[in-house]
Amino acid sequence: MTAEAQQPPRIPWVERWHEPTLEGLVGELKEHHRRAIEHLFGELESLSLEQRLRWYGPSWRWTVEYAPGADAEAVCYIVPDPDGPRVHVPLPSNYVEKASKKKLNKYVREGLSVAKHAFENHWCCWTPNNPAEGTYIKELLEHYLGWLEAPKSASSGKRAKS
Repeated sequence: MTAEAQQPPRIPWVERWHEPTLEGLVGELKEHHRRAIEHLFGELESLSLEQRLRWYGPSWRWTVEYAPGADAEAVCYIVPDPDGPRVHVPLPSNYVEKASKKKLNKYVREGLSVAKHAFENHWCCWTPNNPAEGTYIKELLEHYLGWLEAPKSASSGKRAKS
């Protein structure tokens, strides 16, 4: 028996030197997580965010990030861990204070309430188990992106409602 035959197959998420496809990453997820993450991919596509695949080291490994532009910071990170995918959304403190009072879905509010606070950001994290939870995350991002645009509207004499 050769050494290759004895080694278990490696999953795309852990292969640092071989950039995987999205299909390869999602294919390793449990069925209910796969459906939720695929649905979230579609929801985020509707927000016209740029999708990038990046290696983030031993914790996040291959991660799908979404940003409002090529040079913009990411507003959403999807970590397709086969043991349980995670969706991370870094939100500034002043947004979280305002958004937590808004009528957001309970799933999103709970994520906001337990978010880790680092510097001026709250790192919200969810593990969507069904497509509806992906939709709730997309609605939060949609609201947040509108909030980011509000100062631009205010400078033109109009204040966007949040």
